[in-house]
Amino acid sequence: MKTINWKMILGIGLLLFGSLTLLDTFNLIPGMGSLWNWMMAAIFGLAGAVFLYALILDRQENWWAVIPGMVLLGLGLTIVAGSSRWLDDLSGSIFLGSISAAFWIVYLMNRNHWWGIILGGVLATLALVAGTDRFLIENYAGILFFLGLSATFALLAVLPKGGTSMRWPWIPAAVLFALASVIALSAENMLKYLWPVGLILAGLIMVTRTIFKKV
Repeated sequence: MKTINWKMILGIGLLLFGSLTLLDTFNLIPGMGSLWNWMMAAIFGLAGAVFLYALILDRQENWWAVIPGMVLLGLGLTIVAGSSRWLDDLSGSIFLGSISAAFWIVYLMNRNHWWGIILGGVLATLALVAGTDRFLIENYAGILFFLGLSATFALLAVLPKGGTSMRWPWIPAAVLFALASVIALSAENMLKYLWPVGLILAGLIMVTRTIFKKV
């Protein structure tokens, strides 16, 4: 299989970037702002695709390529979302979610990279909070944040990690869940929602553990 011609890709990227910048400077294209956003999104998307292609060429050696690949794809999607009045509020959540996906993929490709669970879980929690913040009232965002972090460490404890057994993640998982409970107690009528959510998280963890044992 032929290797990637990095000079050709870089040269084409510089030509596109320079040409668009020059056209924008002289205002030669009406509605350049919108076109510029779409072109930048395409450039980031193509750059991300190049890294993901490098991953496909050699998944064992180039496992790291999924991180810049997903980040660049996320930037492209973020630009597209930011250009839409329907998705603008979700642009931050989309970007954080794409980075989270990168670390989860790193873990799924090699269970020894258990640190991907922590980074993927934390970023997924931030993406969820960012995407739902405008719908949340009182202390809901803080409760959701600590619950997400608690679930992350619980998953770190139960998911396979290349033969390594860990019990310490249960400690931060319990502490973070306790913090979420304290915040819930300080908010009116929040406790009745916290325990069902806790049961749901416990069920998800058990189901996830069972699935990964079979994989």
